[in-house]
Amino acid sequence: MNLLVNNRFFRYTSISTFLNQFGSSIYNIVFIIYVASTYHSKTLVSIANIILMIPILFQLLIGQYADRIRNRAKWLIWGGISQSILFMIIAYLTNQKSYLVFSIICLINIISDCISNLLSGISMPIFKHHIPQDELMTAYSLRNIISFICGIGGQTFGIWLLEISNKNFGFVAIINASSFLISSIILVSIKSLLINNKEKITRHSFSRNFLEMYDASKGIFSTKSDSQFIKLITTVIISNVLGSAIIPIFNLYFLENKWQNFSYGQTLLILNTTMILGNILGSLFPKDFFSRLSLKKILVLELYSFALIGIFSFLKFPFIFVLFVFSFNCFLVGKFNPKFSATLMTNVPDNMLAQVSSFISFLVMISIPIGTSVFSMIYVFNSNILWILFLSLTIIGLYFQVESQ
Repeated sequence: MNLLVNNRFFRYTSISTFLNQFGSSIYNIVFIIYVASTYHSKTLVSIANIILMIPILFQLLIGQYADRIRNRAKWLIWGGISQSILFMIIAYLTNQKSYLVFSIICLINIISDCISNLLSGISMPIFKHHIPQDELMTAYSLRNIISFICGIGGQTFGIWLLEISNKNFGFVAIINASSFLISSIILVSIKSLLINNKEKITRHSFSRNFLEMYDASKGIFSTKSDSQFIKLITTVIISNVLGSAIIPIFNLYFLENKWQNFSYGQTLLILNTTMILGNILGSLFPKDFFSRLSLKKILVLELYSFALIGIFSFLKFPFIFVLFVFSFNCFLVGKFNPKFSATLMTNVPDNMLAQVSSFISFLVMISIPIGTSVFSMIYVFNSNILWILFLSLTIIGLYFQVESQ
């Protein structure tokens, strides 16, 4: 918290990031509700869900472009202004109903999310320059908390705005545009701190950039051999797939099984609250015992917690046991994510930061919806087979970690 008070750059950029992420979160949920209530089409709702995932496909290219940009202050300020203009266009379009309007709104959402990813990559070397190395873990822990607050608070606020405005989607889009605009105005006040990247920028082919990015990625885990790095990345992907599948699995489980005297909605609220609080608590203490563990050791502890969740669920233990282990797992995630970001900042050259971050993020994010879909389908078929698969993936992850030592 002292960093937030004493570091002007971190304070202002955190407020700007909060407004930008809050705005994005508002319209992500409102966009789905808009399509469902305006067009009454399951097909279009499915397309809208897919649209939200499309920017992931462009992350590698966006990362490469972000690392080549010189006048970063200009891009950071005008990027938010551009998003504000885009959502003012959406505010106008939501008063009309046609497939053309739907297509344009989908395209604008994709462009806006791509701009957000670009701005994130552009800001990384500047962030690294202004935050002392020994404070990076603290800085990213606070950013992690901001992300969770924006994710939950933004969606809740978006739904509340729809309620008080009688589903006036244009009004919500204007609020969203305002958040992006204010975010940029805040950056104008610290424009002198948004220094340019002074490193020499070289342009290579995509294939050569990819090889350089791959080699730089090894530095995050301090691995030299390709086999070690591939095993570690595979383990990270497995961990994220398992973690992202838990809530969807129990969403299905509690449709048929009641826990204590809680309703279905109350049970899901408890599960989601546990996830949020676990992550926030993990991020609140960036210098405790678990924070001092290496990324590999935190990852192993996560896998052990997944193993316990799988065993307890397969053997039909009371759900309170699963909930307790799940809370610890979320606590570890709150440690891993900031530490990973801080390690990336420390071990990766400035001119590769956005590319490496995009590369790792792409591998992880693209696997999550696939894994979640597969687990959900298997659960409907047979829950025992699901938990056997869940445990098998955990064992594979642990085996890779032992092999990489």
